Amino acid sequence: MVKRNTARNSYWRSLKLMAPLLPPFWILPRNSLISTHRSWVLRIRHVRLMTGFFIGALLTSELALNLCRAVTLIESRYGFLRSGRMLRQLNHTIIALVPKSEHSPSVADYRPISCCNVIYKVITKIIADRLSPALEQLIDSSQAAFVGGRNITDNIFLAQENGSAVLEETDFTCCTINVDLRKAFDSVSWAFLSEYSMGTRPNSDFNFHPKCEKLKITHLLFADDLMLFSRGDLPSIHMLMECLQEFRDVSGLAVNTAKSNIFTADIQDDILDEVLAMTEFARGHIPVRYLGIPLAAQRLSVTDYSPLVDQIAGCIRKWTAKSLSFAGRLELRYPGSEYFWLQVFPLPMAVVEKIHRLCRAFLWNSKRAPVAWEEICHPKEEGGLGIQHIQSWNVVLLARVLWNIHRKADTYGPSGSMRIITDFSSTDAAIQHMAEWTDSKGLVTSKAYEYFRPKLPRQPWKASIWKAFILPKYSFILWLGLGERLATKTDLPSYMRTHPTPVH
Repeated sequence: MVKRNTARNSYWRSLKLMAPLLPPFWILPRNSLISTHRSWVLRIRHVRLMTGFFIGALLTSELALNLCRAVTLIESRYGFLRSGRMLRQLNHTIIALVPKSEHSPSVADYRPISCCNVIYKVITKIIADRLSPALEQLIDSSQAAFVGGRNITDNIFLAQENGSAVLEETDFTCCTINVDLRKAFDSVSWAFLSEYSMGTRPNSDFNFHPKCEKLKITHLLFADDLMLFSRGDLPSIHMLMECLQEFRDVSGLAVNTAKSNIFTADIQDDILDEVLAMTEFARGHIPVRYLGIPLAAQRLSVTDYSPLVDQIAGCIRKWTAKSLSFAGRLELRYPGSEYFWLQVFPLPMAVVEKIHRLCRAFLWNSKRAPVAWEEICHPKEEGGLGIQHIQSWNVVLLARVLWNIHRKADTYGPSGSMRIITDFSSTDAAIQHMAEWTDSKGLVTSKAYEYFRPKLPRQPWKASIWKAFILPKYSFILWLGLGERLATKTDLPSYMRTHPTPVH
């Protein structure tokens, strides 16, 4: 049966059946798939020993022993973890190729995802649980991923502040390099991971980016996404490229020049030509996407938010609205894509209206909305549907960012030196007010949302129609009926351009 299912689910059998339905660029040559997969599996990278680098942070003896201790029955409940033996069939995996974009003509445009046995998930979970206490000691503070408590938005704000100099009128030269590592998880050398930690070689000839000199920032990292900063002179940029080359030689991680960009400000044309020739990077233009968010020196226009609107529209198009009831569509409401943007930017009203228009059309199946969206965004006790008010939630997430800046002032400077604009008289007044919304773990967003959201008189009986013993579909109809919003014969003329003529 296993062999029969394997043959039935093979790529070539599926392709033969679906070829008439697929666009031409989706059909990949067989030889290209086999050769590419073989290069991933059999690729052996020869790296040299590191010289001139200092060894990074080391584990304490206690943590090292904890990582090497035997796996207990409580951790695994699988005997093969102790014996080291497993069935050969457990090593079988299915590799799925996920396209990176809508048009993916070559194998390089696909991301390989291995669908492994659930046992590997257990092993991975055990390793992750053991590594988590040691990661904070081993991973540099410039890396915003992998360590609990570090936030991706920290890197975005720092990149925004440092990268804004590219468009501002400045009296100094500066350089920002957005580096893309070529298939980082597939090309890293295991010898490098098992024996070394990377450091940076201090050099007095290096000139910091003018906005990074006070904090001594040379780079920002989130997983394999790297951004470098320096002054816009040849020695400093050359030193950055030497570090990248040194890192490639010892780790096997190469820079993808096709996807890397360099941004400069106030550099003379002849020097700029030398920089572009030396780095082999294309010159980037502002605004640039960093970690999915556009960075610019000035306030973003409505057009700059198009990726957010398009992403939400794409998610909604994938949902089959006609096959869902009102209650089912209510559960989906916001796709969730906007929350990442809400904690970085205050969304303009025009963008909020576009998002509301998309969600409203999905909820009411592109028909006329019997209830205003603002009314829906109230709690059920106030006659709404409990959908979050997107503008109020935007303010709450930005308030949480402000609170995190206050807690981690050393991330942004000795005095938390970021330009913050609030509705309070000062930043200190805002912090003092937000202290009312916190507990031992930090700012409680539900308390802050309750403060900022628009309110109506509470009528607890309105929430009784949403009891668990009532099907959500009927609760939704009852909610419309209590609000006199059901489509009845009395309301029919308001939905039609002309009154119907009675038939005798």
